[in-house]
Amino acid sequence: MTEPEPQPAAPASKRRWFQPSLWTMLAGVAILALLLGLAWFCGIAGFGDPVKNLADVVRYPPDPEALGDALYWVHQSGRDEDAFAAIQPLLSDQDSRVRMEATSALASLAVEACKKTPFLLKRLSDTAPSARSKAAEGLGEVGASDPRVVPALRNALHDSDPWVRQMAMRAVQKIGPGASAAVPDLVAQLATAEDWVAAEALGSIGPEAKAAVPALTNLLQRSTGYARLEAAEAIWKIDRNADLAVPALIASLDDGYGPIRVEAAQMLGKIGPPAVKALPALKKMLEDKPREDRDPPKLGGPGGDAIPRVRKMTEAEFYLQIERAVSAAIDQISGAKEDRK
Repeated sequence: MTEPEPQPAAPASKRRWFQPSLWTMLAGVAILALLLGLAWFCGIAGFGDPVKNLADVVRYPPDPEALGDALYWVHQSGRDEDAFAAIQPLLSDQDSRVRMEATSALASLAVEACKKTPFLLKRLSDTAPSARSKAAEGLGEVGASDPRVVPALRNALHDSDPWVRQMAMRAVQKIGPGASAAVPDLVAQLATAEDWVAAEALGSIGPEAKAAVPALTNLLQRSTGYARLEAAEAIWKIDRNADLAVPALIASLDDGYGPIRVEAAQMLGKIGPPAVKALPALKKMLEDKPREDRDPPKLGGPGGDAIPRVRKMTEAEFYLQIERAVSAAIDQISGAKEDRK
């Protein structure tokens, strides 16, 4: 009986393929990490339970953008009503930060305003200013359709916290003419550090805020910066008084803060032909070179980062924006264009 011939040994490269090595183990770990990362992403991106994820974000917010992302996936899944029920218990949490996040989330959910309003009104009396400010902001979205909203915001306009007052003014501004009952309260705020916000809110109310014109005129004459700018804009929107508004806007064209110069030029363009006296100053702006003592704009308005008005730009980008605003204003005033919005 003949013995079987011995089989040739496998090539060295093939033998190594079947043997565990450092590289194959590292590859396995990398694949496992990738799968775990994918599973985590699916969980936060709404492929898990978006309602549970929203509640978790409200309790333990990992970063400022997380709430917006969680709300997006709730909207996408069409489960706003479920999220509304899940958020309600968190509105009375002992942690003020949780109450603030819960109030913000509830205000953003796509449910009927009549359902959200009672909760937002209650949060307007929260002990934490952060929660009260979010409630005021949310009531601005509800609007004057609920008769309780404007009286509640009028009370919030006299809150002890300046940020709550600002958010109440922003809410009134969003409501517009429907919040005309708040005109006396806004006039009172023209004597505070939030005068420019109050002026902007009065402008949004329009002609129904005519009683505020004397106080706005006083603010116009004694102020600079955003207060002067917003007072001028409000007077034009309320009373169409170019004799008062245009000289103040011309003065704002030379303001030391770049975004104010841009907004002044844009407002003069909206006024149109009645702002003809501004043409020499606007044309001079196109001829002037950037001044070294004027820095490019930073994020934030007069209150620091309270209300961002412009993104951070390089100096060249920003002066290009000024040039565009001024050129458009010249066209609108001279009649090439007309924008009365």
